[in-house]
Amino acid sequence: MSASERPRQLDARNVWRFGLGLSLVVVFSGCSGDILGRGGGDGRGDGDGNGNGADASLANGLRRLSHTEYNHTVRDLFTGIDVQRQQFVADPIPYGFDNDQDALAVTSSHIGDYFSAAVDIAQLIRDNLDQMDGFLSCTPADADSACCHDFVDRFGAKAFRRPLTSEESGAFYEFCDTAPGQGDLGAAVQLTVQAMLQSPQFLYRLEGDELTPYDVASRLSYFFWQSLPDDELFAAAAADELGTAEQVEQQARRMLDDPRAERGFLHFFEQWMEVDRVDQVSKLPQDNFDRPLRNAMMEESHRFITDVIFARDGSLSDLFNSTTTFVNARLADLYGVAAPDGQEWAEVDLGGQRAGGFLTQTAFLTGHGHPNNPSPVLRGVFVLDRVMCRALGAPPPEAQAAGIPGEDGSGAVTNREEYEAATANSPCNSCHQIINPVGFAFENFDTLGRFRDTDNGAPVDATGALPDGRGFDGATTLTSMFGEDPEVADCMTEHWIRYAFGGGDKTRSRSLRSDLSDRFASADLRLRELLVAIATHPEFFERK
Repeated sequence: MSASERPRQLDARNVWRFGLGLSLVVVFSGCSGDILGRGGGDGRGDGDGNGNGADASLANGLRRLSHTEYNHTVRDLFTGIDVQRQQFVADPIPYGFDNDQDALAVTSSHIGDYFSAAVDIAQLIRDNLDQMDGFLSCTPADADSACCHDFVDRFGAKAFRRPLTSEESGAFYEFCDTAPGQGDLGAAVQLTVQAMLQSPQFLYRLEGDELTPYDVASRLSYFFWQSLPDDELFAAAAADELGTAEQVEQQARRMLDDPRAERGFLHFFEQWMEVDRVDQVSKLPQDNFDRPLRNAMMEESHRFITDVIFARDGSLSDLFNSTTTFVNARLADLYGVAAPDGQEWAEVDLGGQRAGGFLTQTAFLTGHGHPNNPSPVLRGVFVLDRVMCRALGAPPPEAQAAGIPGEDGSGAVTNREEYEAATANSPCNSCHQIINPVGFAFENFDTLGRFRDTDNGAPVDATGALPDGRGFDGATTLTSMFGEDPEVADCMTEHWIRYAFGGGDKTRSRSLRSDLSDRFASADLRLRELLVAIATHPEFFERK
């Protein structure tokens, strides 16, 4: 479309100001039910005197969509067309997850990115109106003001995750009733979409002093799907059928059976497992660590998690003790197994050497290795921090400047000996006495995750011990402890709380963690059941 055919540029560039000028006041309707804390007390618990009760509520009423949530929401708003993933200025990720409410500030760079994304998406919608079945209640050729108003109300309710107020509808009707939208439905739709995608009601999850059923629907959908509610969830909110634990559980289980739940689980696990490190590390030229191999490693992780959670209704033990994974030809060669016959990907059983679930798979081992040697420090820190929730704090400046063991030609024979020598007398030794013995469990795997019995001609020593003194010999002995370990189960619960609540005070709620850990244990540590337990817990619906 030429510049002369576009809606007036003045109107387009005033859309952001128009969106900001819309009222931020949300009209909340009263409703009843136990889970929202209305009718029998205030629904906020009794507190424990440590900021973990009535004063430790999840929401502050204003939470910006993360970049992942934005992209999933946009794609679910415009089904039937291919909306490309939008790129935004990176957000900080202070605790491992990208939806931390305290980190999601808005800068001038964000505003510019949101404007550009809205312009591009709105143009795409206008160009494809004829192909978007059900998007409009009329054909563009038969459009009139009533049809445009209907579009505003229906699309606005989805974009804002609740029905529009009369003031909001009236404001957006102006795009239908004045030039350039008047008489040109395509222009009206384009400007409406552009304005709504930049409005606070879309970019933020806005909640008032009391949760409405639509707020409950959004909490559920952004927890399970990282996106807006679907039609069934909207209908349940409209009928006030999200007020009890039983009603919420019914929706939660339905949502877990929806394909969108896979991307929610995957997004949690790819962050928890630090899968993106595969894109951040480098290896030696002879390892041929190219883009197809990186992609294959990440795809293996995705297929493994999807299989554990959705095909097997898997447990913590499956996550840490499974011997099966998925390979293509490149990964089959790395693992030393036969390549898939007649298909791109195949499930394989790797046997006892790899009975460590994702901790003995390529994405973890490769992502936590240096170019020439594996890193027992990176691997050990991951286990202590992400698997056991034993935070060690940031390393001191001396450690940052020390370099990688083995690069100075110290003469040590094995990788383990290099690290033992490098950390024995350093200022960091007190931490390395905890880290190294855990990381040495993975010495049978080189920096690309290939199994080895020897290192530089010497036998591999993969013995070690956990901080509580439990010893092990090799990764599979270590991971065999994790499948039913209460400390590991509590740590998994803590990470899911942080993810589900978007950070905030609830991550410090001892009562919440205790309740959920008990329910997790009673469900045989099945991961889907942990999500249901979170979604139906009264604290999931608390407000300040």
